[in-house]
This record gives sequence, structure tokens and C-alpha cells, in this order.
Amino acid sequence: MPKPYPIIESRILPPVGRSGLFGLGDRKRDWADLPPIKADQAQVYLVDGRHVVDRGRLGPGDDIVVRATHVSVVDLTTNRGVSVELTIPSADAKQFTVRANFLCTVLEPDKIVKCGQGDAATVLLDYLRGYQRLFQLGLDYKISAVNEVRLLVQSQLESYHKHVPPQAPGMRAVLASTEVLTPDELVAFHDSRFKNEQRYLTESAQAQYEMELQRLKAAHAEQLELQKKSYELKLAEQQYNLDMARQLGRQQMTASENRFAADQARRLRSEIGDDPTTAAYFALQRNEGSAEQIAADLQQAQAEVEARRRELQDREFELRMAERKRQWAREDREFELEKAERDRRRALEDRAADWEREDRLRVFASRLDVMKELAKHGHLDEVSIDELDRLMDRLVGQATSKTELGAPAEPKGELAEAEGDEPFSEEED
Repeated sequence: MPKPYPIIESRILPPVGRSGLFGLGDRKRDWADLPPIKADQAQVYLVDGRHVVDRGRLGPGDDIVVRATHVSVVDLTTNRGVSVELTIPSADAKQFTVRANFLCTVLEPDKIVKCGQGDAATVLLDYLRGYQRLFQLGLDYKISAVNEVRLLVQSQLESYHKHVPPQAPGMRAVLASTEVLTPDELVAFHDSRFKNEQRYLTESAQAQYEMELQRLKAAHAEQLELQKKSYELKLAEQQYNLDMARQLGRQQMTASENRFAADQARRLRSEIGDDPTTAAYFALQRNEGSAEQIAADLQQAQAEVEARRRELQDREFELRMAERKRQWAREDREFELEKAERDRRRALEDRAADWEREDRLRVFASRLDVMKELAKHGHLDEVSIDELDRLMDRLVGQATSKTELGAPAEPKGELAEAEGDEPFSEEED
């Protein structure tokens, strides 16, 4: 329960008798009759129909205190906050709660007590109720439109306070702020919606968590499966390498055995050679046959040796005859080539002589043509014989050079090709 303001406490003071023997002493009040005060408070005494303000200077024996019949404690705090609430109707038969916050300061404590302004909240509430327009502000708005009502109420109360300030005797009251409280139904609705949103978010997060957990489990299972396959693959690879190593070992062992057998055979062959007699004696020594069988093998071997010797002699004779025939054929071809070369050289020499003769005829014809042209134009009378000869030599020489440049070249390539032919060899046969 809020403390009363601005009058904190009020007491009726009983009459004070005289003290001392036979009532002859001074009158003095007891401290228990007087309410205690703080530094920001004052006492207002009612003395003979007038109010006297005491700010802690008077004592229990003071004449004013002794004669006072009533005392009040007044709060002198500067800008003491006082809040008042009232309800205004809405469009949906519900109520908006308006809270106005005032800053109050006691200016004249004696007037406060004299006018009976013991509760400032009541005075300020009556002040707000005096603004009839305030009770009509919420009629156009439902309870859910509390924000619009807040703006409207604030602007209206500020305007009302500016034009009609509160009138409280002995006290100054200033409007500090205005609030429109959120209705309980709207608070419950928003709380319910908030809880639903939180539940939805929680359920969504839970579902997302479960999905992520399932995904992680699937990924983990897939990873385990991959690791298992990788392990099996490595195991198979190791087994394959082991089998290959074993096979390679067997192959190497077999190769070693074969090399050993080959070495043994080479040593046996080097010891026996191609002599069947030695081989027969070696077989007889190793008990690999009877004496009769070995003798028969020896006779057969000797017969084979003799037949091979005769075959070699025949083959040698045939080779000598074939070599002699190839030599005869090579000599015949060399003779034919030499003959063909002589014929070709002779033909080339005849062709060169014909070309030389034709050149001389062309030179003579050229000189004759030049003489004709000079005589035709009458130049023979202007030059001497020597100059004419030099001129003819120069002109005919240039013409001859051009003719030689346009004449076919001597077939030296054919002669060189003939000289480059190689004689008949055994490989061509």
C-alpha cells in the first residue's frame, strides 16, 4: 500500500497539565505525543484556530507545542512522483486503463493542512475526471488497438494539462508522463501467442535437431561403410600382394632349379661333348642302360656321324659351285655395264659436237643479220672495219650469251649417273 502524500501523519494532541509538586511547575508535552519527522518533512500545529509550521525548531516545552490541539506531518520532497489510474471504455465493451504520472511539490504546508489536502492522488484523480473528453477517446478503438489509444490519450492529456493545469492548494503538480496500460486480455493473448511461437520454435529446433542427428547418423554409417570397404579393399590388396609374392617366390625357385639343371646339363655336356662313346660310357657308369643297348646306341651314333659327314661334304661342294656361278654372272654383268657406259659416252660426245656446230651456225647467222641491218640503215660507210668487227663481236657475243642461256644444258647428269652406277655385287644376285 503506498504511503499517504503529502500529509504523512496526523495526531490530535491532548491537553497538557502543569508538572511538579502541587501542579506548580511548567507545562511540557511528552515526546511520545509528538510524531517524529525527517529532514524533508515539517510539522504543522493547530494553535488557537491558526496553523503554525515547524521545521524541527520547536521542542515539547514550547508554548506553541503545549497549546496545540492537533499536529500533522507534511512531506516537503521536491518533485515527488504521484501516479493515478482511471479506466476509459473501448469499442468492444472493455476498458483501457490510463495512468497519469505527476511531479508534486508542497509549497505551503499550512495551507495543505488547512484545506485538508491529505491525499494528492485523490485530488489529481478528480482533476483527470474533470476532463470529460478523456472518457470518449477509446470509444472508436478495440482493445487490441492499444497503441493508437496511447498516442491519442497522451496528446489529449498534454493539451488538457497545458490549458487547464491542476489546482491543488499549497501544492504544485506537473504532468510528467501518460501511460495506457496493456489490457490483461491482450497481455494474456500475447503471452499465449508468445508461448505458441516459443513452442513452435522449440519444436522446429527439435525437429531440425532430430533431422541433423539423423543426417549425422547416416553420414556416420556411410563413413563406417566406406571405412569398412576401404579396409576390405586394403586387406584384399595385401592378400593379392602376398599371393603375388608367393607366386614370385615359386617362380624364382623354379627359375633357380632350372638354372641349376641347365648348369648341370652344361657341365655334363662340357664333360661329354659330342662324343657318343663317352656318353655311352657315362650312361653305363650311371646304370642308365644295359651293355647291349649301349653298344647298339654306339653303332647307331657312329652311323649317324658318318652320314652327317657325307652330308656336310655334299653341302660344301654345292656351296662352292653356287659361289662360282655367282662370280661368272657378276663378271658378265660388269662387262655389259662397261659396254653400255662406253656407248653412252660416245653418244654424249656426238651430241656435244652437234651442239657446237649449231652454235657456230647461229653466231654466223647473227653476224650476217647485224651486217644486213647496218647496211640497210647506211651505217657501214660511217665506221671502220675494226670498229665494225668490235661492234659485231660485242653484239653477237651478247646474242650468243642469251642463246646459250636459253639452250638446253649438256647432259652431264646422265654421264654422272652412268659413272655413279655400282658394279654387280653378290647381294644383287
